[in-house]
Amino acid sequence: AGDSGYCGVFAEIGDRFGPFDLSLLPTGAYVTPSPSVHMSPVEACRIHRELRARVSMAIHFGTFGNRKFGFRPIRSVKEDVARSRAQHGLTEQTFVLPRHGETVHIPHDEKSI
Repeated sequence: AGDSGYCGVFAEIGDRFGPFDLSLLPTGAYVTPSPSVHMSPVEACRIHRELRARVSMAIHFGTFGNRKFGFRPIRSVKEDVARSRAQHGLTEQTFVLPRHGETVHIPHDEKSI
């Protein structure tokens, strides 16, 4: 998704091209109001559903240490993502928040590759 904020195009993409095996959703720098550039964990979970992604991974968080860019401490991002997952009925396996440097194995169906 790149630097993206929430908008209706994700539902359209999901309808036209979904379902997707994996979506990478930027969930960083969401404290300062920049809705066209950054999405919150709540919006990322909503986009996950709209894209009809089998698995989504939060990316682009904890990158900048400057509050001007809406930096959130990693612990706070984890809490926000956990709360958002619960609100949307998602699990740690369907909406992944990797640790920095972690290798994440996404199970897949050989037919979908």
